Amino acid sequence: MSYKKESNKTLKEYYKTHSIEDTIRVAKTMLYSDSYKDIKAFNAHVHGEICETVLELLVMDYMKKNPVKTKEWFYSKGLIIKDIDNPSNGYFTELDLTVFTPQKIFAFECKSYGGDKKITQKCMIQKKKGGRFDVYAQHEKHARVLAKQLKAFRKSLYTDKPAYQLVLFDFATGTTEDVRTSANKLIMPCLNEANVLNIFSVYEDGPVIWNMEYLSRAIKIIERKHDSYAKKHLSYVRKLNANRRNV
Repeated sequence: MSYKKESNKTLKEYYKTHSIEDTIRVAKTMLYSDSYKDIKAFNAHVHGEICETVLELLVMDYMKKNPVKTKEWFYSKGLIIKDIDNPSNGYFTELDLTVFTPQKIFAFECKSYGGDKKITQKCMIQKKKGGRFDVYAQHEKHARVLAKQLKAFRKSLYTDKPAYQLVLFDFATGTTEDVRTSANKLIMPCLNEANVLNIFSVYEDGPVIWNMEYLSRAIKIIERKHDSYAKKHLSYVRKLNANRRNV
């Protein structure tokens, strides 16, 4: 079993017999472990998985505690989708965690960049020591590809209403300072384990935009293709990285 899968399994097993608060404390301890601190690739992959798993458990816990409100909700972790408008371009992308509700689809991008950092522009992570990462540009493209796949399942009465909310979930070591304008914070909020669940309350009284029965069927069909899509996605990413190195 890979370290990523082991991290996911460890936290989920712990959550079965402990509170979500205790589970998050364990996850935070895992982030601060210095056992592999000198292996950057290890930290990047495992910390990313810890971040995604914490968000998944928060959503699971929220749905368990609010069964009436969330009776039609479902989520998908690691959903891999292709560009159906341009199938020959070989483009595949993976969404970290997507929560589907009648009022809105929440597309979460999970990041666990260690150290002190600022959020600027639409959603740019600027590390105090390190590089810059344009999270919005990356994730907005993912969301557009998802929207192409799912547009048939919107209720016609509300086709002009915003159907998606992009969210950056930040679970990492160090500090995060969001210095964006109020408008940019609304486009893609940067949330953490303490406040991420509040985003659901913002839209719970909004119009029902999605046909949840058909939406659920569509996502299950896509999920059944995960293994096949994962290989194609990996091939696409490797080719993309090779092209970047040759520029």
